[in-house]
Amino acid sequence: MTVEDTKSAAATRSRPLSERLEEAVKNPGINKFLVPLAFAYGAGSYLRILSYSKGLARRNKASVPVVSVGNVTVGGTGKTPVVIDLVDRVSSRGVKTAILSRGYGRKSQVRTLLVSDGAGPLVSVEESGDEPYLMARSVPAATVMVGAKRVETAGLVTRNHGAGMIFLDDGFQHVQLRRDLDIVLFDYNDDPDCLTLLPQGRLREPLSALGRADIIVVTKIPVPVTAAVKEKLKTLSARLRHVAPRAVLQYASFVPSYLLGHQDAPDSRVAALGDLAGKKILALCGIARPEGFFNSLSALGATVVDKMVYADHHWFDSGDLAAIEERFARSSAEYLVTTEKDMVRLHLTAALGAKTFALMQSPLWLNESGQVEEEPYILKVLEEMAGAPQ
Repeated sequence: MTVEDTKSAAATRSRPLSERLEEAVKNPGINKFLVPLAFAYGAGSYLRILSYSKGLARRNKASVPVVSVGNVTVGGTGKTPVVIDLVDRVSSRGVKTAILSRGYGRKSQVRTLLVSDGAGPLVSVEESGDEPYLMARSVPAATVMVGAKRVETAGLVTRNHGAGMIFLDDGFQHVQLRRDLDIVLFDYNDDPDCLTLLPQGRLREPLSALGRADIIVVTKIPVPVTAAVKEKLKTLSARLRHVAPRAVLQYASFVPSYLLGHQDAPDSRVAALGDLAGKKILALCGIARPEGFFNSLSALGATVVDKMVYADHHWFDSGDLAAIEERFARSSAEYLVTTEKDMVRLHLTAALGAKTFALMQSPLWLNESGQVEEEPYILKVLEEMAGAPQ
């Protein structure tokens, strides 16, 4: 292998995983092979949902309102910050909330695991999985439980923990448990007409599945909302309304709010976003579609001198941590900045931990014209549900 080949291979590995996968399926040979697999996957998804809608398979109802927050694509729509924001708002109004998750990537083998009983995490991030742990830490008032069977965990949080409202994290395809509100997120950057089914593309089920949604939230809208963004939103909204005529459309952007110091540092401090301006940054993330994270850092005035990209939900082993330490030392970076979801999986030395921050982001709710909505429709619906008798 020549020096040029080595450099080319290294450059390929450094590119976002999502970008490399999207390029791979554009290969005519690979794409031709995946088309029948995508068709079979779509047929299976359709028949499964049809069996529940026709009453051939049993659906169970919880004793309290159930809200599902999910999507029709694989990863990258901003589900976790939306769940955290909605649960936090409902909890702050005095409602006893519970979050149910499958705990994707968790290392514990138990059937069900109580991550939080309403006072913050009870277990490690490795046991629970990164997203349940993050939600338990971000909304300590919520009960958080993981388990593959949502019907089972719903019964446990209502009977044993007094849950008054249940939120299903990534629950759109888990139809065994009836829900009172189906919220589906859709990425502003996705073209509905170009999406294809797994494994050829990123769709978990046909786009027509959006017809089951009560509310569709278009996420990752660029801010400021320019005339071009408004025009694209208008076109996208029309397309989504055609696919899901009964759904209410909501809109959200994700905006940086503050910097949070590493949890293992002696002083897990909070810093202002302005502290990144003019600073040299090593940016690290293991999330789906990480481009938005890098763009946010640049928009804050940071100089990203190096990037490290891992697969979504990647568990950092000792080799990874050593590589991160070495890259940071070689990069001349002043800070290591990551996402909150990644930071809970990073067990760093005290020296590097003291220079590490998570970029905290929160949903900014908008209307179709791009104007900020302090009390969007979605929150009004949740408030009504919380007060409604079952």
